[in-house]
Amino acid sequence: MSVLRQCSIRLCRNFGTSSKNMRDMAEFKELQRQFQVDDGVPVFLKRGAKDKLFFSFVCVGLGVCVVDALTTVYKLIYPPPPK
Repeated sequence: MSVLRQCSIRLCRNFGTSSKNMRDMAEFKELQRQFQVDDGVPVFLKRGAKDKLFFSFVCVGLGVCVVDALTTVYKLIYPPPPK
């Protein structure tokens, strides 16, 4: 029962404050403005070094998966000779 009461208190507090929501909206609008700039950088790299690092990690992971898949296909096509 206390969990339900705590949730209702949190909901009332969130609906009662608007200054935080306005600040969040201003930050959101600033982020939208930064993403709308036409500077030739793809959207998935606009946030900087963290995005570049994450994108590089994804590309390396994709490369490893492709090599592993090709190795598996090769082993299925040309199985090792029985001993």
